[in-house]
Amino acid sequence: QLPKIPQTIGLITSKTGAAVQDMINVLGRRAPYVNLILRPTLVQGDTAAADIVNAIQEMDTSGELDLIIIGRGGGSLEDLWPFNEEKVAYAIFNCQTPTISAVGHETDITIADLVADLRAPTPSAAAELAAPSIEELTQALIAIDEKIAILLEHKLEYYWQNMDHIQDRFSLQRPDTLIKGIKNLNTHLSVMMKQSILMKLQLQFGQLEKLQAELSVLNPKSILDRGYAIATTESGQIIHSPDELKMGEMFNLQLAKGILAACKEKKTKTNKK
Repeated sequence: QLPKIPQTIGLITSKTGAAVQDMINVLGRRAPYVNLILRPTLVQGDTAAADIVNAIQEMDTSGELDLIIIGRGGGSLEDLWPFNEEKVAYAIFNCQTPTISAVGHETDITIADLVADLRAPTPSAAAELAAPSIEELTQALIAIDEKIAILLEHKLEYYWQNMDHIQDRFSLQRPDTLIKGIKNLNTHLSVMMKQSILMKLQLQFGQLEKLQAELSVLNPKSILDRGYAIATTESGQIIHSPDELKMGEMFNLQLAKGILAACKEKKTKTNKK
């Protein structure tokens, strides 16, 4: 069973193909709250199956992932054959982390599709199925708020009925002043309950608006659209300092509209005031 709201998703695919860019773009637009970890692999050729198996086992045993997407773009039957290999099928079947297979186009079906927890027709579709969008989560929160309001309304109606019952009992035994006091108490409780419902709904909607604003600021695509780039190692880990790379080591720069391959040739000192 796939997680309803995954926090970290692993991508097993080629780092240079269109599939990885499609998945990053779709998840960045729909679910910017998800952390993505890329494990680049070969997706065709004689050694591709072994590389895919290693990638699945590495990600599964890392303990960091809620979901793994395994896929590539379209191609010939020969190009897609690594995903029909028995070793790849067993690796997916034995994987403890939930998996989505997204190999080729909608008409392409591989053995990997049959053993994965879910088969997606394309990598882009896999990204859409992997996590709910911000809009879907917003609608779910609104539905929860509406249920809470209905439950409180029913509870209030129950208290009103009890108060009317108590009032009817005491009206036979007490003077008019007691009945008037009960009526006043009934009115007071009604006002308090209504105010409590309104305050709770206002608080919920305030928290929802704050969450949407925070998620919009944290959206990686919004940062990239402003001209920034994200540096990652060839294994997909984010680079925070030049010291994390060796001289001559290759790394990637994630831009708003693509990925650049780069190499560390020298370290420039940063002046600190």
